[in-house]
Amino acid sequence: MNKKILTGVLSLIVLSAGCAHLPIKDVSPLDVRSVMDDFQGRLGNKYEILDSVEFKIGLFSFSSLGVTSIDLINDHLAVAGVTPVGITLFSVVADKGKVTKSFVMPQFAKRGDVAKAVSGNIRDIYFDLTPKSFMSGFSQGDKLSVKTFVENGIHFEYIFSLKDQVLCEKRLYKNSRIFWRIYYSNWSADLSGHIHPGNIRFVHRAYRYQLIINAKEVRPF
Repeated sequence: MNKKILTGVLSLIVLSAGCAHLPIKDVSPLDVRSVMDDFQGRLGNKYEILDSVEFKIGLFSFSSLGVTSIDLINDHLAVAGVTPVGITLFSVVADKGKVTKSFVMPQFAKRGDVAKAVSGNIRDIYFDLTPKSFMSGFSQGDKLSVKTFVENGIHFEYIFSLKDQVLCEKRLYKNSRIFWRIYYSNWSADLSGHIHPGNIRFVHRAYRYQLIINAKEVRPF
């Protein structure tokens, strides 16, 4: 390649890389709260989700159909997973973070406390979509990052889209390292006008598994 052409190509690459680096800007607590309050105001408090779920860990994966009932007001959740032919894999009911009723297929029960893990994951995904208090907020491009205070080495980070005013990602850190992260996308309104994510990907970095949830229908109640 001609030396002048090569130099020109390299210059364009360097220039493009510089343009791609978006500045980080501090956001006032008032503006952070405004974004979160707007988002929170569009969320439903009681709803049922019909969805498909894919669980992946290493080379192993399986898919199921799910029904999830969320009641944020009374801190209640119920979730059931069934095979495409209608065999129940598990069903879990939890109130205020504690499992009160459960069934787990024996093959899955051998893998540990599945009911507690399922209820914990569902709670992480659908509850506390905005922090009650926060330490700082900053923007980069059209994203707003909000970090909570550190308690016992644990803190959360919430990433919002400033364009659509919705949650894009939620992260849990333990000792400054990501423990798990949840991606939310394709938000849309149900019949009551409240919004819900159409696609969710839960990535547990510590235990190396993923949950991929695709909502088929959301019913407010």
